[in-house]
Amino acid sequence: DNACKYSDDKKAKVQIDFNDTAVIANVTDWGIGIPEEELEHIFKPLYRAYNVSGKSGHGIGLTIVKRVADLHHARVFIRSELNVGTTVTVSIPSIHK
Repeated sequence: DNACKYSDDKKAKVQIDFNDTAVIANVTDWGIGIPEEELEHIFKPLYRAYNVSGKSGHGIGLTIVKRVADLHHARVFIRSELNVGTTVTVSIPSIHK
């Protein structure tokens, strides 16, 4: 939802891949981006970056992503550049039996 909401064209690209150790999901948008100095706070509940004024939201989306990822021992990475876009990557460890 965030990726589409913050993209000017309201579109996002979702890629799912895997390797021997993990399933990797990438969600990429071409929107407003997240300021570098805000990235360290982005998983805090109710936190919204300064550049999202005028966009609806409550600051819980990435908090939920992080909490679900933690429950599954997954890792979440964010790459972002202002006015270029953002990629959120979730790496979920594979379970080998």
